Amino acid sequence: MKKCYLITSLACLILFACDESKIKPETNFIKAKVNGVEMVFNVFPEEQLNYIAIGRNYLAITLRKDVESSEYWAITVSNVDIDKIKLPFTIEGPNHNYSGKFPEFFTTIYDPNGGPYGKSIAGANTHNSNISVTLTSFDGEVIKGTFEGSDFSNGEFQMKLQRLKL
Repeated sequence: MKKCYLITSLACLILFACDESKIKPETNFIKAKVNGVEMVFNVFPEEQLNYIAIGRNYLAITLRKDVESSEYWAITVSNVDIDKIKLPFTIEGPNHNYSGKFPEFFTTIYDPNGGPYGKSIAGANTHNSNISVTLTSFDGEVIKGTFEGSDFSNGEFQMKLQRLKL
């Protein structure tokens, strides 16, 4: 009887450990209170959209709400060389400089199936919103940061990024 229980327990452990759709929120996530509602996105989309663009001073993070949902949350930071800046590094909005030479932050929660033209759930950028982002740490692979303002409060993200030459 003990042998049967041990084999069954081991089989369940292997099945659950091999399920790649269960991404641990402490590994890769975006979370915040959005218009007063706590939201956490921690499932990878079908396409790999999380990267640092080498030579472009750009990083992008995209996660889905869950495996059933079409909603996704995207964060981009541009005009920042993550390998050279001193951390923590803060970008504050609004900054109406549209030259493309100053650090920029953009975030959006969007549901492409939310209507004939999709549905914007929330979004902000440092061009015309009072949102700010602080890149708190980067170890060469994992970026961590916080953000606050506009529709978002207590925002936080952490993502393991791949490096792409674009």
